[in-house]
Amino acid sequence: MTSFLNGSPVVITVYWKRHCGWAEEVKEVLDRYNLEYEEKLIDDSANYEEMVRKSDQLLSPCVIINNQMLANIGGEEMESYINTPKPDWMD
Repeated sequence: MTSFLNGSPVVITVYWKRHCGWAEEVKEVLDRYNLEYEEKLIDDSANYEEMVRKSDQLLSPCVIINNQMLANIGGEEMESYINTPKPDWMD
């Protein structure tokens, strides 16, 4: 899935678990900006192991935007990152 933000293509993956307020906030922010994303529930052990391997941590949610890992991120942080004039994923 590819979306566009500030005219640049972005590929987003969200690792999350059910009943997690932070994960819901992150997804609400992405939805508000009409950004498509792949969801990977970490209830599935393969998704959890992938998240830990890529983020080097055990906590969720984790979001990858164009190969840039945002580990253990919340909704406010996600919105700030999206609104950064030139975030890391644009390099």
